[in-house]
Amino acid sequence: MQRRELLFAAIAFGSCAGGYATPLMGQSLAASQGPVPDASRNLDRLKDPASLVVRGRIQRGVAMDRAGQMRYTCDARELLSLPCQRIATSTIWTPRQTFEGPALASVLQHVGARGRQLRLDALDDYRVTIPWEDMERYGIILAHSADEQRLRPGRFGPLWLVYPRDQFASELEGPMAQAKFIWQVRSIEVL
Repeated sequence: MQRRELLFAAIAFGSCAGGYATPLMGQSLAASQGPVPDASRNLDRLKDPASLVVRGRIQRGVAMDRAGQMRYTCDARELLSLPCQRIATSTIWTPRQTFEGPALASVLQHVGARGRQLRLDALDDYRVTIPWEDMERYGIILAHSADEQRLRPGRFGPLWLVYPRDQFASELEGPMAQAKFIWQVRSIEVL
């Protein structure tokens, strides 16, 4: 346990590089507290829990995975070097907060991704597929921080796919929309 805490302390950096978008404005929605995610049983799957594996239809892959797909691993430092965005929103699990991280579109541009859908996998084996158009429509981000506090495994981190729920309240309500808010993101497959 102590070793794991040291690892998280070593990767707990502040804001990522680059400019910031204006926080999105919208009405605040009442947030209910849900279960706290626990990824501790799966942390040994990753060398760096803040890394992100992108595979599939990408151009910048450095290795092929078992399925013969291109694969690229972005470490935490590389992710934080991408331009940062902010989304101020509530979720059904949290009150209104300001989430910070690179736009998902920036991450995919960084690896030369081209596709129609994205399949995201979490440390706890949760998986969701989202349409490519969501990036343009909503400006979704891979948040690494909330209210200037680093997201940690066991508490939505290290990466959480965040939509501007408050700004698009009617579109991002209900179970189908809520399922897209995948936390503890470990990999993205470009389909």
